[in-house]
Amino acid sequence: MPCLEGKQFMTSGGSTFHGTFVEDNGFFHITIIEKFFGTAVPVDGQGPTYVEATNVAKTNFTVRLGAAGDQVVRTHINNDRFIGYVDGKRVTSATIRIHEVEHVVGVDTDGDGEPDAVKVSVSISDFSCPDS
Repeated sequence: MPCLEGKQFMTSGGSTFHGTFVEDNGFFHITIIEKFFGTAVPVDGQGPTYVEATNVAKTNFTVRLGAAGDQVVRTHINNDRFIGYVDGKRVTSATIRIHEVEHVVGVDTDGDGEPDAVKVSVSISDFSCPDS
């Protein structure tokens, strides 16, 4: 995470997944919903412990077969909030917030099953680092 570069942490956490797969004539679509949480404790004991608030990441993935070759479309929405705690008390100024949307489109133009042209866009509408 850019806010914490160079700082070492001991981390723990977990996640659960739920997904659906739909196949129809000429395409298939996958939706994955991941719920996750985590804790990062500074190895040197200096600074806040970060707790990733339980949140949800949703990924959509579609493959369509067409005259121009296979097309792959992937969209991922990331909403994270890492809350800083010092001595068990929440420190609002230490909270890290991230909201971004990643969109990837890949097209196989020569029929070999591999995307030849890929366009990636990432829009980060909110990213905040703790006060220094």
